[in-house]
Amino acid sequence: MFPRRAAIFVLFTTFVTTGCFRWDPVPVSPREYDASPTPEVVRVVKHDGSRVVISAPRFDPDSIRVISGACQAVGDRRNRRYTCPTTAVVALDDVEALEVKKFRGWTAFVVLVPLVAALAWAAAFESWSY
Repeated sequence: MFPRRAAIFVLFTTFVTTGCFRWDPVPVSPREYDASPTPEVVRVVKHDGSRVVISAPRFDPDSIRVISGACQAVGDRRNRRYTCPTTAVVALDDVEALEVKKFRGWTAFVVLVPLVAALAWAAAFESWSY
């Protein structure tokens, strides 16, 4: 009964991926934002209303950048650091607001427990249908 498994899998992934994350607005202007620790994903709202999602952002005084190539190790074993080439994605003058992607643990728990129970129930009854 493959279609039932496929349907359950699609429902499971849809609920898990949509309900467990939210976009929290940054309470300060983009120029004042101190990204420590650096978020994994940010959503930039531009002045024209468009939105850009940026993975692994790097914040400069005038722009938001992304890593665009291979990182190089610099220094000896004791003083090793890495430099990475970056490319500007958005100038901070074009940014109206920043939003940071956050994980919602309680929502994930509330969504996952019934879904896991439904999957276990469906798997138990599917084996009886032969």
